[in-house]
Parts: sequence; structure tokens; C-alpha cells
Amino acid sequence: LKAQFDVHFGHYWALQSYFNPASIGTSGRLNITGTYSSQLSGFTRGAETMYFSGDMPLPVANQSHNVGVALFNETIGLFSNQRLFMQYAFRAKKLWGGRLSGGVQIGLLSEKFDGSELEFGDAEGSATNDPAFPSSEAEGSGLDIGAGLHYIHPLFYVGFSALHLNSPEILLAETNEFQISPSFYLSGGCNIQLKNPLLSIQPSFLLQSD
Repeated sequence: LKAQFDVHFGHYWALQSYFNPASIGTSGRLNITGTYSSQLSGFTRGAETMYFSGDMPLPVANQSHNVGVALFNETIGLFSNQRLFMQYAFRAKKLWGGRLSGGVQIGLLSEKFDGSELEFGDAEGSATNDPAFPSSEAEGSGLDIGAGLHYIHPLFYVGFSALHLNSPEILLAETNEFQISPSFYLSGGCNIQLKNPLLSIQPSFLLQSD
């Protein structure tokens, strides 16, 4: 089996900076976001994910320049993934009643595998001495690059982004390689105002593919 590398948050609409660096600074103020997810709670080595980010507009050029920083940490099985990255977004002048932003991010991606916890069982032909499996903790790191576009209007928003554009290849110990394919995201949402000014409906979508 093979799955996508990036985790998919249920509350993606509140964590747009995770998958689109161009979305930072759209609120026009300091924005701090954090989330924690635990799947298969109670099972040994169930997935645990933490994401924390902060972004803000710079007080120059009518807040056209925006910066952010984010930390991602995930443990799943015997794997641990960590990402620390910086983000920058430039907001263009008004376009069709809204504003278009372009953003980039660059950071360090670290991958760790705890081979000391591998269990092969007692069956004949066990792979205990197989050099393909690390017998101790193996880790490596590499450069990680992403970019995106984001358009926000008083009534709706839409964004397109790509992460891991450089297809990072992480070398674990001397016998294992961990390569990450680029991930592409298309997101959008709108604001449907009801007669009551305190209530609105905000449908949204996120398409993700590698």
C-alpha cells in the first residue's frame, strides 16, 4: 500500500497556511494557529500530529509584504516527520474587487525511523539480520520548497498551491532512501450571508493530489 505523505486536517479551512504559503497575511493582522490530532488513540504507535504557525503583515507598502513561520511534527508507527519552514507572501493591489497573493516557503524536512523497535517474530527465515532493515535509529534531512497563489474576495476565496516541489530525497542510514513526491492543492470557499447579520454559511472544499 502507498499513501500520500501530507496529513489531511479535517479543519483545513482554518489551517490554510499549512498547504498554501500565499494565504498568510490575508487577515491583515497577527495570526497564530495551532492544532493537535491523535488517530487510533489507544493503539500502539498510533498517529499523532501537531502543527503550529504564526504569520503577520509587515507595516510597509500598505501591508503588501507578509511573513510567517511554521512547525510541523508527526509520529506514525516507527516513523517521525518534522518540518520547520519560513513563508513569504506578496499581496498585489486590488483585482476584480479582491486581492491576489503569491507566496513561497522554504524549510528543512527531517525524517526519522526507529529500527530498534522492529519486530520480525520467531518464524524461520526471519529478516532480523537483513541489511535492508535498520537495526537502530536512522534519520536524515533535506531541503523542502513550496509555492502557491491565493485570491480572496469579500464573497469568496480560491487558492492553488504545491508542496515538496523539489521532490526531497532523504537518505536514512546507508541502505534506505525516502523520496517525497510533490503534492498539489486546490482550495476554495464562499460566504453566504443570512438575513440575520450575525449568521452566515461558509461552505468550502479542498482537493489534494500527488
